[in-house]
Amino acid sequence: MSTPNPRGRRSRQRRLIAGLVVTVLALAAFTAALLPHLPIDPLLAPVVARLAAGAGVRFRYRTSRLAWDGIALTGLEVDVADAAAGERPVRIDRLGLRPSLMGFLWGRRGTPWRASARLYDGSATARLDRDAGRWRAQITWSAVDLGKLGVDVDRGFSGMSDGRLHTAQPASAGGEGDGSWELAVLDAVAKDLRAGQLVLPPITIQRLDSSGTWQGRRLTIDSLDATGSFGSVSLAGRVVLRDPPEQSALNLTLTHRAPAVVPPDLAIALRLLLPQSGGAAAEPTTYHVGGTLGLPTIGPGR
Repeated sequence: MSTPNPRGRRSRQRRLIAGLVVTVLALAAFTAALLPHLPIDPLLAPVVARLAAGAGVRFRYRTSRLAWDGIALTGLEVDVADAAAGERPVRIDRLGLRPSLMGFLWGRRGTPWRASARLYDGSATARLDRDAGRWRAQITWSAVDLGKLGVDVDRGFSGMSDGRLHTAQPASAGGEGDGSWELAVLDAVAKDLRAGQLVLPPITIQRLDSSGTWQGRRLTIDSLDATGSFGSVSLAGRVVLRDPPEQSALNLTLTHRAPAVVPPDLAIALRLLLPQSGGAAAEPTTYHVGGTLGLPTIGPGR
């Protein structure tokens, strides 16, 4: 009887391991080459439609494929507002969607879904989950160029924004949604702003920070602090949202401190809007803002 050769056994083990490594690498290369060409739309479209409906949005995309970070969609347009009112969809260059394997195994439609996106020269991440009969979304964005949100460069805002949004919506019809936000805006210009029938001149904003919550149609602004060509402004209070938005009811407290030098065109608007303002470099003045979004009333602070 021959004695086993330990050296030969180790040699066969090394050849076996090397063969397994080569096989795994070959399968990985084959999968990497195959994934972009797999037809996933027949499987993806109904899942995306259900997720979009649960999040309360509508969206369409140009291409879809499987990638290492999940499902990659390009050329997205997300309708989060009223298109009939002329509000434009959010455009996303690329979106990577990654479902949860356990979410599929446990019949939760792959939730929680995670996403990463490139949009408006910035980036965003999101998480969509379903819990206790409610859809919950968490969205964080960074270095988003506000000037690219719209097409008309003569209107709206420009500047850079970072922020975070949490929202929850009922999974079935009925009930109210709620959520919260944190927002920062840097080096912005606001054009074509209106206060009732008054059209304001362009306003520069060095920095704006805001946070708040909402429950159904009741919105609470915990804080909004801004500095710019108008001086400094602090705003807090409640808004009851209505249709149309111009009829939304305001109950806010505003504190304003004028800058050392007020631009002439803005000085006229400030005198019309804030008649109690003490002028340049004066002590801060507090006001109560009531009325509606379309026709606000500004009076002495309470």
